[in-house]
Amino acid sequence: MKIILICIVLLSSTQYAFGDATLEFKEITSKGLITYKIKDEKLKFTQSTQERINLFNRNKLEFISFDPESGVSSVFNNDVLKQRVSQLTQQRLKKLSQVELKLEEKLKTMTPEQQEAGESLINILKYPDLYGEHTLLKINKSDTSKEINNITCQLYQVYRAKQLIKDFCMASAKSLKLSPEDYLTQRSFYAFNYNMQSQLMIAMGKTRFSLVDYDKHDIDGVLIESIDYRDSTIQQHLILNSISHDKVDKSEFTLPKTDLNTE
Repeated sequence: MKIILICIVLLSSTQYAFGDATLEFKEITSKGLITYKIKDEKLKFTQSTQERINLFNRNKLEFISFDPESGVSSVFNNDVLKQRVSQLTQQRLKKLSQVELKLEEKLKTMTPEQQEAGESLINILKYPDLYGEHTLLKINKSDTSKEINNITCQLYQVYRAKQLIKDFCMASAKSLKLSPEDYLTQRSFYAFNYNMQSQLMIAMGKTRFSLVDYDKHDIDGVLIESIDYRDSTIQQHLILNSISHDKVDKSEFTLPKTDLNTE
C-alpha cells in the first residue's frame, strides 16, 4: 500500500513538472513577440523586433547580451553593476554641484514656499534612493482573478501617489506546469532584473519607473500580463501568447566565441 501511495504522489507531482519551458508573449502595443526559454538554471530572452540574444545564468547570477551584428557580448553581474552604479553616481553628483551653485543664488530671491520646493528638488537629486518618485509607489492586490489563455492569474495594481500606472497579473507555477527548478530560474531572473535596472536608474537620478520587486512585496508566481499607463493611456501591453514544455536544446544557451564587454 505504501508503495502505491508513493507512486501516486510522484505521478501527481510530474503533472506540472516538465523540466523545460518556453513562454511566448505578445507585445500588443508594438506588435512584437518576446520569448523566454528555460532549462537547467538558464534562461534565454529574445525579442522579435531585435536580433540581440540575452542569456541569464541563475547559478552564476550573470546576464550576457549578445549582438550578432557586431559579434560582441556584454556581460553583466553584481561586480559590474557596482562599478557602473559608482560611475553613474559620480556623474550625477558632478552635475548636481553645478545645479546647487545656481540654485543658491536663486534662493535669495525666492519666497519661503519656493525655497522649500527648491530644497526638496535638491534632496531628490542628491538622495534619489530616499526621496525619488519610486518611494511613492504602492501595490494593491485585487480581490478578483483573471483568465488568460485558460490560465488563472492574480491581478495587482501599481499606483504612484493616487495615479494608476500599471496593472499586472501573476500565475502560479502549478497553473503553468513549471517545474520547481524552472520556476526558481524565472523568479531569480525577475530579482536580478529588478536589482540591475532599479539601481542603475536610481544612480542616474531617474526614479520615475514602475518596476516591481516581487520578493519584497511577497508576490508569488510568474508574470503573464503587464499593462503600463501614462495619463490613463496604455503605453505598453504585454500578455502571454503561449507556453510549451517541449524539450529545449542545450545549444540554445551556447553563444559563439566573441569579444566580451563588461561595461
